[in-house]
Amino acid sequence: MATTAAALGVSRKTLWQKMKRYGIARPQRAAD
Repeated sequence: MATTAAALGVSRKTLWQKMKRYGIARPQRAAD
């Protein structure tokens, strides 16, 4: 996922927000 985000030039925060919008957000805060 991180590789894809980097390829798209999207920050993790933006990606996380997008995932949250789709309702597939995971507890990444713990991972970070």
